[in-house]
Amino acid sequence: VHYPDTGVSWVKLRGALNEDGSPSLAFTLDPLKLDTLELPATFIAGAAKKGEPGLVATYEMGSTDQWTSEVQSEQPMRITIDSLTDRTLTGTFEGTLAAKPPSKNEPVRFERGTFSVEVRLTNIARGKKPGEAAEAAEPTKTP
Repeated sequence: VHYPDTGVSWVKLRGALNEDGSPSLAFTLDPLKLDTLELPATFIAGAAKKGEPGLVATYEMGSTDQWTSEVQSEQPMRITIDSLTDRTLTGTFEGTLAAKPPSKNEPVRFERGTFSVEVRLTNIARGKKPGEAAEAAEPTKTP
């Protein structure tokens, strides 16, 4: 989601191992300025300073087994955005997620994870200077 009045975006990447959506892994970055972000860019859960993008990661196996970066971890989740070419966002991730209370599950560790996702870039023009207009897409007309 992009907020043109502030130039920042709320970015959520989510993937699942199968069609029923479980287990699933999601990353949320907020606030993020995709149009001026220098790549590669690494974000560490719990390490953002005021005004910087914060990273929240969640892993779910059904509605009762959940892990999150919002609980302290010795090896916090980190995500690196390597490239944004055309509409493809690529990168890597690794780290440990702790069980979300009240669960007593053991932490879950992710190593050498990769992603490549197609993103919608509504009102975002990569490489434009702040204040320059983004190219607007032609609206779809329905009969």
